[in-house]
Amino acid sequence: ELHARLSLPLPPLLACQAQLTELAVEVSMLPGAPASGREEPVALQELRRQLAQLSEPAQITKLFSLVLCFRHAPKLDIGPLRLRAYQRHCLAVVSHEVCPTAVESLVHIYSVLLLKARAAAKAGFGHQVFHSLANAIAYMERSEE
Repeated sequence: ELHARLSLPLPPLLACQAQLTELAVEVSMLPGAPASGREEPVALQELRRQLAQLSEPAQITKLFSLVLCFRHAPKLDIGPLRLRAYQRHCLAVVSHEVCPTAVESLVHIYSVLLLKARAAAKAGFGHQVFHSLANAIAYMERSEE
């Protein structure tokens, strides 16, 4: 969101989000967790909003597409051949347009979210969050074709 609005560089923003996800996110903060009846600080409410956004399938696809360059347009003439998202990603890697730091941070964010969502599912809530995250990541290439 900050990247889109303020044109801030994505890799440091993702690194910051990865640290927040690992250090500040508890199982009870994930979407689908039972809400506590007490008033929360604004910072915690904002973190919950960010987590809800990070767990939406459309946002997952958009973020992975941006970081992994699924929409990369190769600068070479390939004729009428239509490339799949993975093939466009490979060409972007060869062209040094994929930032390894951003990829590492993105993978860290979602691995932590999946671990915490799995813990939430084992605690008896948030089953749909875990499956939604896993399915969105597993099938994101289909929506990019």
